[in-house]
Amino acid sequence: MDRRTVVKGAAWSLPAVMVAAAAPAVAASAPVLSIGEACKLPAQRVSSDYRLSITGLTSNVNVIGVKIKGVAATSWTPSVIGPGNGTLTVSTLPNADSQIDFEIATSDGTVIRQDVKALPCKD
Repeated sequence: MDRRTVVKGAAWSLPAVMVAAAAPAVAASAPVLSIGEACKLPAQRVSSDYRLSITGLTSNVNVIGVKIKGVAATSWTPSVIGPGNGTLTVSTLPNADSQIDFEIATSDGTVIRQDVKALPCKD
């Protein structure tokens, strides 16, 4: 085997090692959570209730806070959602808005901020 064959083989192996080293960083990135659908439940006298479909959950997450239009929600259930897609029911002070800015915080540090149209629920 001559020197050129050894150098050529070494040149091809270097990019493969660099690519393999970069792959775990991509695999470890956090899932992207989003609100898939939102609807407004029938009006109550003391609250406005919304049903949110959360997508992108790779494991269970604890919901530790929910804000609607910058104001803390009065309650939400369940407190743990996932994996896969989860449904969260959120209560807030009465309002007539259908375009709502939601912010959902989870115990793993994930925060979902999304402006969604919440039409009346069909069921």
